[in-house]
Amino acid sequence: MRFLSTIKSRVDAGFTLVEILIIAPVVIIVISGFIALIITMVGDVLAIRDRNNMAFEIRNTLDRIEQDTRLSTQFLTTSNTLISPQGSDSNFTGTAAFNNSNSLLLGTLTTDKNPTDTTRQLVFYAKQPNDCGAQQSYNRPFIDKTMYFIKNGSLWRRSYLFNWNQNATPNDETLCSAPWQQNSCSPGYTDPRCQTNDVEMMQNVSNFSIKYYATPQSTTDIGATNALSATSIEVTINGQKTIAGRAVTNAGTVRVAKINNIDADLAAPTTPTVSSQISGPNTVTFSWPTVPASTSYNISYNINGGSWVNATNDSLTTSFSVNAYRNDTVTIQVSAHNSTGTSAADQEAATLPAWNSCSLLSGWQNYTVGYATAAYTKTNNEVVYLKGLIKSGTASIGTVLCNLPVGYRPTARLVFLTSSSGGTEGVSARIDIATNGDVILDYGASSGWIDLDMIRFIPSGSPYTWNDITLYNGWANYANGFANMQYAVDSTGRVQLQGLLKNGTYTDWTVAGKVPTAQRVTQFMKAVLLVTLPQEASTDQGIGLYKQDITPIPLMAGQTSLFRIAGSLLTPLTIHRQPTLNQPMASLPCEDSLKAAPHLLEQSSPTSPPAIAQQRHFSSPRYQTAPGVESTYNQTETSSSDSPTQHGSRSTPSPSWPNNKMCA
Repeated sequence: MRFLSTIKSRVDAGFTLVEILIIAPVVIIVISGFIALIITMVGDVLAIRDRNNMAFEIRNTLDRIEQDTRLSTQFLTTSNTLISPQGSDSNFTGTAAFNNSNSLLLGTLTTDKNPTDTTRQLVFYAKQPNDCGAQQSYNRPFIDKTMYFIKNGSLWRRSYLFNWNQNATPNDETLCSAPWQQNSCSPGYTDPRCQTNDVEMMQNVSNFSIKYYATPQSTTDIGATNALSATSIEVTINGQKTIAGRAVTNAGTVRVAKINNIDADLAAPTTPTVSSQISGPNTVTFSWPTVPASTSYNISYNINGGSWVNATNDSLTTSFSVNAYRNDTVTIQVSAHNSTGTSAADQEAATLPAWNSCSLLSGWQNYTVGYATAAYTKTNNEVVYLKGLIKSGTASIGTVLCNLPVGYRPTARLVFLTSSSGGTEGVSARIDIATNGDVILDYGASSGWIDLDMIRFIPSGSPYTWNDITLYNGWANYANGFANMQYAVDSTGRVQLQGLLKNGTYTDWTVAGKVPTAQRVTQFMKAVLLVTLPQEASTDQGIGLYKQDITPIPLMAGQTSLFRIAGSLLTPLTIHRQPTLNQPMASLPCEDSLKAAPHLLEQSSPTSPPAIAQQRHFSSPRYQTAPGVESTYNQTETSSSDSPTQHGSRSTPSPSWPNNKMCA
């Protein structure tokens, strides 16, 4: 009992100080060991977790590299200069090129959907060379640049796309479909090119290395400098970080071959070699051989040293035509372009001739050396002129002498007066110009010779507006394919008239029609008329040439400004009695014949005109509303754009005109 009592009293009293001092260190050691064990276990868990995470990141990154490589067309040594902000400088927001000494650079095919989608299709350029559609897979594919690079210890992936569009009218940047891939930039950077952020593939990268092999089976690294010739690469990624005092490392390697072989960066194009050819009356065509690797051609041209006009041709179009006027010099510059750059420009110049030969038909030929040859031209005021003396062809009614090309044809059939061989002094003849360009001999000519110098008119397609003229005293438009009586104001302010009238009152000084006040002449003028007289027995029957006067401004106070039957502002002016225009010609007295062909419009005082017939034709003559005399031809060479050059000799051969004059 005593023993038990002693024990109970000790328990009640607790541990002594000595006992506590003895047991405390033991307890501390045990707890410390337990904590150390927990820390070790947690550190191991963290290390294992991060090592596994690193292994996953490495594997995921290598898988993405493998995917990109299989779609790649080329391993690049440099990205070349890039558009800001996708370059390698300025913290990866500049324009400097990446190089493969510390990066993986791939030329990669783009797709219209995610590359992992089994329905995805490659993206192709339009018109290089085929239109989009069934044949587009034969076009040049659209290739972007994929760049893996180290920034701040992380491996980043950047996608770089060349400029592209889907314009309805294709150029060298037009694609058949929109690419799924997008331009990427450094996170947080704002720019129109930045469609998305660069992808941070992996952090804590201690090493990123690439080996290049010439073939998939090769084991010899050919080095980064020979990347362009490599078909296979081996990529190694090492990761390292410290966690819970432990260094965590991991590594991964992948060997992959590309399955395509297309240059991501086209070779810079060479300079085209341009030549020129006069391909039409007012057209110069420039052409050049195809430049390899070019995707388009930049074109600039000017006329007579004026402002440059820019244009672009696709890679298949190696010619360019420019329309200009007589004596104009067209200068062109052509350079080849692709995504890599633009070549130097080649320059070529050509001058359009003053006259274009009109190929003669129906046995007609140019008269002889020293006389003007058959030719046509158009001034920069849109006036067509003919010239030349021809001979020895078929002289029957309806014979086509030559044909004028499109752009040199009238809006309606026109009738012109000219001269032809006959007797000792020559006779008058009529030539029509049809809307199909035929120059037609209607009547009055012989095969000896015929003169074309009297023909000029405003062609169809000119920028001028024809306005109807109000007719009086029974006069009406002839119609039946012939031009109505109309006027137009050309770019120099001259009034141009054309038209065929019939059936009006033809007594002297009868009013036929009028033009608005602004288009009236300021001085009295007289012109040459072609007249068909009534078919009556008289010495005046037939067709003759007369100098007639007309007053389109008042002759005296109170008179209205009207065209009068007695004359015309225009030349030649034909008058016909019957609707059928095929009537015989009659020779005329010398004093009434055409004495001054180069100067058809003259200032004059009004004189009493001879009797006239029932119909008149106004075949596109002209006059000025300002004071002065309008001369339609020059006897000497001139550079005036509105006065076509004529041969220095008279077109009418001297044997038909004694003493080398129009009349003896």
